[in-house]
Amino acid sequence: MNSALLSFTDLKTLEADQLSALASLHYATMPTLLSELGLPLLHRYYQLAQHQAGCLGFLATINGEAVGWAFGSKNPGMVTRLLAADRVWLASQLAKVFVNNPKGILLLAGALLMPGDNSIPEGGIELTYIGIGRNWQGKQLGRQVLDHFIHAAREAGYSSIILSVEEDNSSALHLYATAGFKTIRQYKEGSYHRRRMLLQWMP
Repeated sequence: MNSALLSFTDLKTLEADQLSALASLHYATMPTLLSELGLPLLHRYYQLAQHQAGCLGFLATINGEAVGWAFGSKNPGMVTRLLAADRVWLASQLAKVFVNNPKGILLLAGALLMPGDNSIPEGGIELTYIGIGRNWQGKQLGRQVLDHFIHAAREAGYSSIILSVEEDNSSALHLYATAGFKTIRQYKEGSYHRRRMLLQWMP
């Protein structure tokens, strides 16, 4: 893969179609709480994040095609709280999802309204989401996207990056370990076994 073809556009400068491409990429490739709640909610999440201080993210493209993204925040619950604040809009979205997933939606909505409390070291940022489009996986793009996020975090003045990853995601664990992340704790969240990892450097 020729890295010269890969370009990165900052979240804060994404045009409407690029933001839609980012949300669609997340929806198609990453089974997260937000994905379960539907594409409109995902799109709204990134719309809100665009205008928040302390959020760091970008869309990776090759010849204009969205191939990957990364997003993080020094206060990960902030965007979720903003999303939940518009209760009328949120309720309408949850009602639509409820038709197809009546049992799971109650748990998902509760987690959305009461996000977990994962501490972040002072001066650090959490890498909340990172992913590569299915057609572009296995081409070493994940490492390039991760390296770009690390570089952007350093340039923004952060002194560390923290993240959570599922224990059974061996490819992600390998990626983070080879980039220098160290495991600081292992924990269980619902039915998920997760690992908290940290990359720290001198300010």
